[in-house]
Amino acid sequence: MFSISNEVAYNNRMFKKSAAPEPDVLLLLNRSIWIDIKGKENGDKDHFVPVQGDKTIEMVLSAFELQNGFPNLYIISPFKTVANNIKSLLKKALHKHYPNYDQDDIDDWVDKFCGTVHTFQGKEANEVIIILGCDEKSGEGAAQWAGKKPNILNVAVTRAKYRVAIIGDSDLWRKVPNFDFAYKTLCEG
Repeated sequence: MFSISNEVAYNNRMFKKSAAPEPDVLLLLNRSIWIDIKGKENGDKDHFVPVQGDKTIEMVLSAFELQNGFPNLYIISPFKTVANNIKSLLKKALHKHYPNYDQDDIDDWVDKFCGTVHTFQGKEANEVIIILGCDEKSGEGAAQWAGKKPNILNVAVTRAKYRVAIIGDSDLWRKVPNFDFAYKTLCEG
């Protein structure tokens, strides 16, 4: 996270690196990663890619199991359509897998821990899943918009205290400014 933020937003002038987690902190991710998932977005300006959503839900369910409850984990997207789709699917999945939980508590957790990049400015969680959405056929313009300035990626990765997972189509996103560096860093790191 430090390397990405330092490069894309601070021109390699930052000095403070990300902290190592305390031994008692349970984390879903062993290290920060890029998860390459290709698929077709919903289209019509809805950049949600269902197979990326499936992976996100799988990871969130694993985090719930690992932490035996609500994890300290943000699910972030640059796009409202992606955030809204994943919120809806997460609520359904969590209601199904955790019928003994108070359903309002589940909805509140999803609403608080899932959203667009701008929702989380100034906040921090132990881990962050960034679900990018978009496909090469119809989402290239949206992806270029997200990478035009470093602030979207910078805010997203710096919400993570310890680990970040970026879920996106590498064939598309590795050609997008700023995200190209994130892809390279996370795939080689």
